[in-house]
Amino acid sequence: MVPPRAQCPGAPAYPEEELSSGRVGTVVLRVTLSPAAEIVSLAVITPLSPAFDAAAERAVRQCSFTGASRGGVPAGSQMEIGIHFAAPPKPKPPDPEPEPPKPPEPNAPELSVTVNESRLLPQVPEP
Repeated sequence: MVPPRAQCPGAPAYPEEELSSGRVGTVVLRVTLSPAAEIVSLAVITPLSPAFDAAAERAVRQCSFTGASRGGVPAGSQMEIGIHFAAPPKPKPPDPEPEPPKPPEPNAPELSVTVNESRLLPQVPEP
């Protein structure tokens, strides 16, 4: 017998309703395939939460399957697929507001610069 195989496109989307929980874990699903390698049924056998379970089912439905065969003849089959959910990255905190400029100290002299003229200086040969 040649067992079925699954190719899945990548990591599943972390459920939005679980973002604040930061939970990690794996949902295990039993997938029943037809002889043509089409999904006949999905069953969650190791749940995590309703939101994770639904996200895992959506992820498995994105997979492509190669069906099983027995003696070269396509056969219906079952397989278990674990969908792992890693903790989402924490959002970067906003940059702190820049401090406002400090007012001048009382009785401190003010500095004022004015350029009246500018010119290039002649090059002086080095000794």
